[in-house]
Amino acid sequence: MILVFKKIIFLGLISTILTSCTEAEFQSLTDPIVTPGAIDPVSLSFERDINTSANIDMIWVVDNSSSMKEEVQIIRDNLSRFLLDLEDRAKLNFTLITHDKGSLGLQLSDWALDRGYKQIAQFINSYDSLTQLIQLLPKMMGTSVRSNSNKVLVFVTDDNSQVSARSFFNTITRFLKIDQLKVFGFVGLDKTVSPCIDKVGSHYIDMARATGGKMFNICESDWTPYFESLIKEVEKLTKTEFKLPNVPKSDLIVKVDGVEIKKYKIEGLSLIINPEVFKSNKKYKIEVSFRM
Repeated sequence: MILVFKKIIFLGLISTILTSCTEAEFQSLTDPIVTPGAIDPVSLSFERDINTSANIDMIWVVDNSSSMKEEVQIIRDNLSRFLLDLEDRAKLNFTLITHDKGSLGLQLSDWALDRGYKQIAQFINSYDSLTQLIQLLPKMMGTSVRSNSNKVLVFVTDDNSQVSARSFFNTITRFLKIDQLKVFGFVGLDKTVSPCIDKVGSHYIDMARATGGKMFNICESDWTPYFESLIKEVEKLTKTEFKLPNVPKSDLIVKVDGVEIKKYKIEGLSLIINPEVFKSNKKYKIEVSFRM
């Protein structure tokens, strides 16, 4: 699927969404930011091709610090089942970034490795998940990260990152298209609902908001609903979801191959079309117009 929209406009949108960033961070930018609010009305065009839209590059980055023993065990007990369920819904390319030895390590099963899934054995400190990923990305291009795929990043940590969401996005645009990216995570949401954490994962929460992803409460003992939710989000991404530059306010018209449809909904910045509209595995042209 191709969103015909200038990258600078999308990055402007991200800067407006990341409201937790300080004013100083925004003022430190030398390049002007163009916001999509100046465009009225909006006319967008997408393509949906099952041969590319179903490609998912999923990367998990798991904190190996001493407070993560219980969380690592939850992943150890559930990851293979999660991957097996996800295989039925996407053309999955999976990479795990975490240490693979000892009680705080996490190792992909032989079953997963036989499937072609990959692990980068790297010790992840409580605060440096984003830093480590930035350093590893150049070597991951073409293998763990492909050009014709949707990218799903999943972070697991009970701490916050030393790198802000804004800095992370500004850096990775050298490697990734932001409109192909969604961020999820198992983090501390706040001290009230996440009493087990060291720090609230505010930078990860910002990233999820900016990309239409979700954050899950790391302190819950049963992650089953979270794994199920993540699978549904990926399935939605592969089949029916298209990013918008802003939330439409009125006059929304959606056409598929020139025919106006009503089977859709808006969730945040995502247009989600009912899968029933796409009855065959062919290329579809989706046209969207609306006022902001």
